Amino acid sequence: MRGLLFNELMGASIDRTTGSLATLFGMALIEHHQSHLAGHQLFNLLCLDCHSVGGYLNDIRIRTRGMGPADIDAIIRTMGGDRDYMPPFPGTAQERQILVYYILEGLQKKNP
Repeated sequence: MRGLLFNELMGASIDRTTGSLATLFGMALIEHHQSHLAGHQLFNLLCLDCHSVGGYLNDIRIRTRGMGPADIDAIIRTMGGDRDYMPPFPGTAQERQILVYYILEGLQKKNP
């Protein structure tokens, strides 16, 4: 399965025609088995300013404890709207799903 367009953070802007974060990361396609790395990069880029992993600052593992994929997806989808204290998620639905599964599998160590 092919998905996220990704390479490395180069400081380019978000592609407003597709809503993809691809231009932030170059333009190389990531294979499905590399989605953990993509999720890690998305988390670092979009979440790490306000959420720690196992640390004092708004620990994402504590904030998402007991949640499933639909719960985390709903939070990300409502960022910037109902959750106006967080900026809107700038990526595609597929990039959002990669981030959801990274939070669950990579950080929570759950197999959703």
